[in-house]
Amino acid sequence: MAGYGKYTEALLANLARDTKRKVVIIDSDGKLASPHHPEHREWPVLRGDFGSEGVLRAAGISVADEIYAASDQSFRNLAACQQALAVRPSIPGIPGIRPYALVADPDLWDGLGDTAKGLGVEPINPYAIAARNWNFDGPVLVVAGFGGFGRAIVLEHGRGATRRLTRIVLIDRDAERKCRHLLKTYGRDDIAELVPIKGDIYDPAVFEQALTLAGVPSPMVMLATGDDESNVEMALVLQHRWNISATIIVRLGTQSAGMTELAKRAGFHCVALQNLIKTSDLKGARTPPANIDRENP
Repeated sequence: MAGYGKYTEALLANLARDTKRKVVIIDSDGKLASPHHPEHREWPVLRGDFGSEGVLRAAGISVADEIYAASDQSFRNLAACQQALAVRPSIPGIPGIRPYALVADPDLWDGLGDTAKGLGVEPINPYAIAARNWNFDGPVLVVAGFGGFGRAIVLEHGRGATRRLTRIVLIDRDAERKCRHLLKTYGRDDIAELVPIKGDIYDPAVFEQALTLAGVPSPMVMLATGDDESNVEMALVLQHRWNISATIIVRLGTQSAGMTELAKRAGFHCVALQNLIKTSDLKGARTPPANIDRENP
């Protein structure tokens, strides 16, 4: 496991269920510096640059079956996989290492196309995996915060002939530009109706406009910003003013008992993004579309 990012704990938790698998973690950012960290009790941790040939060899890359480059830096993950392939090339009769690179950066994901296959690396988009595993009801969605996960929701459930979402209202300070970029990249005719609202996602007046433009009573609302506490505050406002139960996508790997109880009593639902990632989705992940129009995005 090369690098320790915000999704690594979810990956390791799933890998831990396979008792025959041995894991070595390369920690280049010091996130596991404390010997009391839970991962130290499960697997050995090697401190060093996971893109370095020497560090990869010290971690045992020469006998490893797989490498998951799972830091928060998508390009470094791809580069680390390339380095691993150079250290452990395929030899006739001896299978080479299987490299998996987490690519959370949306623009890099769009730009990969068939390039990743040519590199021999399997790219994994954690947002796409999480979006695929998110269950919901109804064809209309209001999304507050159009980051990696909100964007993945649009592409996973609001694209193609079998899309489940027909209208998506997007609240973001840069909503209009982001929508133009998405439509230009993936094709306007293939995506559900997008209604961008440029504004402060924590402004009740902006939400009132979004609920009106949704065009249906009590639409689904998803709060997917990177600020868990502010998301909770906004969920309480939605429940109090419009009796709407929102879904909050939290970044916390584990939810506190207090937050879970508050959500239950207040009538909204907390979903940890990391918990939507399942081991079964990590291999054979879908690669980015090979033929997309990137002219004047």
